[in-house]
Amino acid sequence: METKKFVIEVIMIEKRPEEWTSCTAWPGVGTYKCIDGDALYNVTKFTVDYIGTGECFMANPITEDQLASPISESLFLKAIAADSRAEVLR
Repeated sequence: METKKFVIEVIMIEKRPEEWTSCTAWPGVGTYKCIDGDALYNVTKFTVDYIGTGECFMANPITEDQLASPISESLFLKAIAADSRAEVLR
């Protein structure tokens, strides 16, 4: 079985809004975890979904060494140019 990692941005807020099922009660669209609890909520433009406890999402936080390092703009432009001419980078 192959394991893949995905980065999900979780916004931390002090506490769940009183009317937590209303999209407008939240600060905006996103995935939220309340500091005073373990639950995760996904807020969209039209719905609020209770995901469950955040344990499985927070068990293995991503570290700096797992993130891909950014490439320079120069290398990026060379790759685009080489691809458009189907050449190998030198």
